[in-house]
Amino acid sequence: MIIPLSEYPRPQMRRESCRILNGYWDYAISSSPEAPGEFEGKILVPYSPETKQSGVERQLLPGQWLHYRLLCPKEDTWLEESRLLLHFGAVDYSCRVIVNGILCGEHKGGYLPFTVEVTEAWNKEGENEIRVSVQDPSDTGCQARGKQKLSPGGMFYPAQSGIWQTVWLEEVPRQYIRRLSVIPDLDACQVKVALWAEGAAGADVVVRKEGEVIARGRAKKVEGERKGNGSENRNAKGSGIGNVSGIENVNGIGNVSEKENGSAATMHEPIEKAEIRLEIPLRAARVWSPEDPFLYDLEICLPSGDKVESYFALRKFSMKKDRNGIPRFALNGHPYFLNGLLDQGYFPEGLYTPPSDEALETEIRTVKDLGFNLLRKHAKVECDRWYYHCDRIGMIVFQDMVNGGETYPMWFLAYVTNFLHPLIRTMSDRHPYLLARRREEGRVEYERELEEYVQTLGNHPCIACWVPFNEGWGQFDTRRIGEKLKKMDPSRLVDQASGWYDQGYGDFLSIHNYFYPLKIKADRERITALTEFGGISWPCPGHTKLEKVYGYGKTASSGEELTAAYRKLIHESVLPQMKNGLSAVIYTQVSDVEEEVNGLMTYDREVVKMDAD
Repeated sequence: MIIPLSEYPRPQMRRESCRILNGYWDYAISSSPEAPGEFEGKILVPYSPETKQSGVERQLLPGQWLHYRLLCPKEDTWLEESRLLLHFGAVDYSCRVIVNGILCGEHKGGYLPFTVEVTEAWNKEGENEIRVSVQDPSDTGCQARGKQKLSPGGMFYPAQSGIWQTVWLEEVPRQYIRRLSVIPDLDACQVKVALWAEGAAGADVVVRKEGEVIARGRAKKVEGERKGNGSENRNAKGSGIGNVSGIENVNGIGNVSEKENGSAATMHEPIEKAEIRLEIPLRAARVWSPEDPFLYDLEICLPSGDKVESYFALRKFSMKKDRNGIPRFALNGHPYFLNGLLDQGYFPEGLYTPPSDEALETEIRTVKDLGFNLLRKHAKVECDRWYYHCDRIGMIVFQDMVNGGETYPMWFLAYVTNFLHPLIRTMSDRHPYLLARRREEGRVEYERELEEYVQTLGNHPCIACWVPFNEGWGQFDTRRIGEKLKKMDPSRLVDQASGWYDQGYGDFLSIHNYFYPLKIKADRERITALTEFGGISWPCPGHTKLEKVYGYGKTASSGEELTAAYRKLIHESVLPQMKNGLSAVIYTQVSDVEEEVNGLMTYDREVVKMDAD
């Protein structure tokens, strides 16, 4: 059998050891957290049970449990002194991981990768059983869920659950690198590398350009950094990588921290942080851009023998005023116009999960060939390989935080606000209609995941901007959250409130406009960006998933009419506003999604609906 999505899942932290566990697992859906006596059939991992590609096509309902089981045959290559890590790209929403009857870890967060150590539970002499039990409240909860709804329609799409990104095993030495932080400094022509590991000090760090070693050094321990040994209590806060029952764990892995109820825990040596700054010789300096997406190779070796390979780019995103005093988006110190598309990352047979890695790469290349240099990843966090393709193909990314909170008053947030946009776009984020994260637990979880999003994605050169809130969906404490993001990652810009409910903070005056004539008045302190517009609809015959179709008001009856409407909108409405300060535009959208038919491409990606030229 061909294993789906079998490519190495974490390109920025590569090791030689990797065993992909995607493929057919046993599954059952029940009302009990207890392991079922019998399983109902096979599910193709990593596709959610709601999808056609999974082979199940069944909705997991709130309160139900989705049970997975995989029997792994004996593996003769595991070394006696190594650790064994079980990685999950993403599981929606909360799960328990049990290996050979031993609870090895728990995790909450449907869009974040996590790892559990299974060393002590693993049987190196025979077969091993992996069980994963999942619950997902979908849109009845307050967790991050994006556009998932149990009753989809219009701009909201079918809910999905369970494992939806790659599952894989990795063998590492007893002392191994838990996390990397790679921060380029274009102005100084340097790169700062930080790593967290037992015995991190003395790590050998090498930078290569096209195979040639251009910089090398040994990382030094950072004094005063917090340590942990794997036995801290469940309320411990640490590196923000992985968590126990939704609480961060200093080890950077999601394993339970003490032996209880038959669970397994591994005592680790204290984790330390080490870092180094390496100079990039001027002769070897080459900046990253969509026109030249050059990547340097990076290698880090611990004294223990653990080696990881990564990459980085020399580039800088900033705001710079032009000769008229108008703030502009700047790439590598020069004003750079952003021409982008909204990208929601849905596929007709896999929903969140693509049919193949090639499909991800092909779509990004198609978008670039059509003349776009920006994708706004909307209400979703993708698998690591999507960002890897953007890094190496040369596609700038604006990354949304995934929206959540209680049920939204969409009649107000989407419709009233849209039509009364000029009057109420700066309404306070403390308004009762706006505060959709009314429960404290939802706000706490949002901020925990915010930190993990930045740590998980922060090394990717392509990401230029964080977008914490969209159109008031779960928006709260906008200024404080924006300031927190800037403190966590001062190297990137922040669009504090995409669309409306602007609180006057952040790097962008962010405008959504689908219905009004476009009139830009530049903000003298922030970049003016049209972060959603257009949305012209046309259901391409033979390429729609549903009979019912949905659009934003503007419709076309053919590809020719769609192209003409787009050209008119761009040339008569959008481009004339550049002189007034418009510095970025994001058209809605890359492809059709479910009944929404306003994409440049069809939902199946088989047709570019407009004239490509």
